[in-house]
Amino acid sequence: MTDTTLPPPSKKTSGSAIIIATLGVIIIVLIAVGASKIRSHNANITEIQAQLAQAKGDTEQAKSEAESAKAATAQVQKQLDDAKASSSELQTALNEAKAATANNQTQLDAAKAASAQLQKQLDDAKAEATKNLAQADTADKSAAQVQKQLDESRTAATSLQPKLDEANSRVSQLQADLQAANSQIALLQKKKK
Repeated sequence: MTDTTLPPPSKKTSGSAIIIATLGVIIIVLIAVGASKIRSHNANITEIQAQLAQAKGDTEQAKSEAESAKAATAQVQKQLDDAKASSSELQTALNEAKAATANNQTQLDAAKAASAQLQKQLDDAKAEATKNLAQADTADKSAAQVQKQLDESRTAATSLQPKLDEANSRVSQLQADLQAANSQIALLQKKKK
């Protein structure tokens, strides 16, 4: 049976082993620290990427909200412009309505004045008609009286006509007698000479 017992390490070997072991431990520690740092770094990167993704999402949402706000602002501006235009149109319509009202009031006043004048003319015409009616009644009475007198005159003239005819006949006879007498006088005067 061989002796398997290792010879006792020498001082030189023992110092090298300690250095190697120490270096191994340091390397293991460095590897562990490096791995830990890498894991920590990777975790930080993952967290930063998550935060970056969150920030991008927030930015996109903010952009979307900003676009929505812009659209809403544009819509509100359009509504405001429409309201201003409508208000301007209403103001114009109100001014036109006021002018038309004033014009209508003027026309109404003129119509009232014309109506009052026409009423006065109507009253005057009624008074004149009443006066004329009274005069017409008087004229009718006068005309009736004149007609009566005319009828009486015609009756008298009719009754006087035979007398007038007789008088005319007598005048004609007297004229004839006068001419005959004048002729005899002239003849006698000739004979006398």
